[in-house]
Amino acid sequence: MTRTLLVSSLLVLATVAVPTVAHATPTWVPGIAQSIPFNCASKPDAAVATQVSYVNDPVSPLKTGDSGYVRAVAQAVDCTNGATMEVFLPAGASLDTTKQMLCIREKTTGLSDPITNCAPWGYVGPHGGLMFTNGAVTLAPDWYLELQIPIVYNAELVGAAGGSAHAFRVRTDSLSGNAEPSVPVTVGYRARLENINSSNITTTTAQLNVNLFSYFKAGQLVIDYGTTSALGQSTTPGQVPGTSANFPSANAVLTGLAPATEYFWRARFVTTSGTFYGEKQAFNTKVPVLSVATTGRGYGKITSNPAGIDCGASSSNMCAVSVAPGLTVTLYATPSTRAYTFTGWSGACTGSGACTVLVDDSKSVTANFEYFDSSGTPLPGPGPRR
Repeated sequence: MTRTLLVSSLLVLATVAVPTVAHATPTWVPGIAQSIPFNCASKPDAAVATQVSYVNDPVSPLKTGDSGYVRAVAQAVDCTNGATMEVFLPAGASLDTTKQMLCIREKTTGLSDPITNCAPWGYVGPHGGLMFTNGAVTLAPDWYLELQIPIVYNAELVGAAGGSAHAFRVRTDSLSGNAEPSVPVTVGYRARLENINSSNITTTTAQLNVNLFSYFKAGQLVIDYGTTSALGQSTTPGQVPGTSANFPSANAVLTGLAPATEYFWRARFVTTSGTFYGEKQAFNTKVPVLSVATTGRGYGKITSNPAGIDCGASSSNMCAVSVAPGLTVTLYATPSTRAYTFTGWSGACTGSGACTVLVDDSKSVTANFEYFDSSGTPLPGPGPRR
């Protein structure tokens, strides 16, 4: 039995559309606030205070494929300032276009003033990050600018141990200078196996398909299968590189299956961070079909033992009969009249005697009948077959 596993079409998704995992008690995880020194009067205060944070849930921590918000805040302390914020997402993260981006200008007392120049999907700023306000936002003392940005986590993040690539950071620029606070982000690993289905099923083969969200983790993709729900057989592991968030065209091709049989199967992704399973599936291989036909300038018919096939002559030129797997069928070719001669088989049989076929898969057989004159020269046939 041949077992081949293919991983093809290595497509990296800029935004992975996966279900969001609900968080029961979400909280903001803050970074260390930074201050931009005061320079508009002789006061000891900071001119602008700035901080970043991200949403997490201590009961159900973030994992790859989850979406959540990151937040950047700049607050004017003692003098009016204009502030811009350029954000830098952690490695593998992308904007979640299914959720609302929020640009907020509000006073510490709760008074708000709408921001009309909020750019929901951002644009690249002068330092390579994303900006969401077109130009500086004016902030009077005790007012702040807040950005709440929905993102999808497409890669495992290990917090402070991962360095700056595993942090959310923002560059805040004001009339008084700039600051760049950051917060380390921790996102656990979880693979997803979705859109699982079977296709191209024949009597002895089947193609099994899965959309693997590997989230830049290398591993091995395996198909477990068998004729009972206990499975019992496995394909040779397919090597999945850690180069993509998503492999939407991974498939396994099984051959040598038993005809007319129900098979169960399940996709399994094995990584250093654990083993992840897709939902168990089932498919049925097809019943074998024995197809017979007549050809040539003469007429004749084909019969069978066991009975069930009677094709050609005054009946249909071609017959297709479902046959129990493993059944042996003997076919006989008989000219319609003495004017016609059976000249031999083609397809699953050869020669000019009885045709014996073991129907272990779908097969086809053709009987050739000719029309000769007395000298043995083929004559034109009597007309179209019917």
